[in-house]
Amino acid sequence: MLSRYLKFPHSLFSLRSLPITPNPIPNLNPSIRTYPNRLFSSSWLSEPGNPIIQWPSLPTPNPPPNPKPNPTPEPTSPNLDAFSLISNLFTDPSVSPGPVLQAKLDDSAIEPDPALLLALFDRFGSSPKLLHSLFLWAQTRTGFRPGPKLFDAVVNALAKAREFDAAWKLVLDHVDGDGEEENESLVSVGTFAIMIRRYARAGKGLCSAF
Repeated sequence: MLSRYLKFPHSLFSLRSLPITPNPIPNLNPSIRTYPNRLFSSSWLSEPGNPIIQWPSLPTPNPPPNPKPNPTPEPTSPNLDAFSLISNLFTDPSVSPGPVLQAKLDDSAIEPDPALLLALFDRFGSSPKLLHSLFLWAQTRTGFRPGPKLFDAVVNALAKAREFDAAWKLVLDHVDGDGEEENESLVSVGTFAIMIRRYARAGKGLCSAF
């Protein structure tokens, strides 16, 4: 081979004078542009007009629905004048639970609220029948909306005094009520836990209630 180039020196010279260029890699995808003469220091993505990968936009999440659009407000401080007037009725021996007490409450023009009744339940926890009558009367007043805390206080007062029949009637009346949301929401798992606990303290089994 070497002797051949020595024999034809002009051939060696002509080979050296030819520019050496690598074989270009064929572009199999015409949609992709190639830039063979670009230096690596020049970034294609940095040039304006060359978009980076555009990810699809995520959908805006919808806010979770409110299960209770009109929740019962938390009790505030009770009306002291109303608290004093009802306390006097409770301590009056001539006032008995039921229609007599409710008639006196009608004459008083008191507007009951959950805070007032909760304060009376804390003060007169040993008078469940009076408290029960007070609660039933308050439910007949326009705008009165008892919350689960007050309802459980009524059930607890009745069961504590072993008035289990009255307690169960109150619970079942609100479970099988007229279908209003505020009635159904009053009875919770905590309500039945109160009944179970009071049955246990009274030494009775829950099956005895049925």
